[in-house]
Amino acid sequence: MLEINGVTFNEGDHIRFPLSPFPQGRAREYEIEQIGPSEIRVSSNGFRYNYSRGEVAALGAIHVAAARATEK
Repeated sequence: MLEINGVTFNEGDHIRFPLSPFPQGRAREYEIEQIGPSEIRVSSNGFRYNYSRGEVAALGAIHVAAARATEK
C-alpha cells in the first residue's frame, strides 16, 4: 500500500500521472505492479517504469476513475 495526499494506492490499481511533463504521460494509464519500500513499479502498453515514492507524488498520481470523472 502507498498513500499520497490521503489517497491510498494498492498493487493492481490503475492510475494516471496528470502532472507528467509529457502529454502522452498525462494521458497514459498505468497499472501498479509492485510497491516496494522505496520504489513503485508500474506498467503500461507492455513497458515497465520504476519510480520513487517522491516521483509518484510529484507526478500527481490519481486513480483512473478519478481522472475520468474530472474529464467530464
